[in-house]
Amino acid sequence: MEIKKILQNQEPQAAMKQLMSDEIMDLIHENMKPRDTIMAYYRCAIMEVETKFKVLNEQAEELLYCANQSAALDMKMQKIRNKI
Repeated sequence: MEIKKILQNQEPQAAMKQLMSDEIMDLIHENMKPRDTIMAYYRCAIMEVETKFKVLNEQAEELLYCANQSAALDMKMQKIRNKI
């Protein structure tokens, strides 16, 4: 609300100078801290989910490899049984 008054009552250059003052910049910086904290939590959560997917992918690949090996072994055993 106060920023609106500043812009209405002053020339654009003077208003910009006042808006860029240290006091205003400190206020903006203080108001950005909660957003920055939430964004840090968000990035960490995304990295954690990404890591979980990588682990699950590795486990799935291992299971598929074991299943393929088992199937190949079963086929070899079936061929041996058919010969006997």
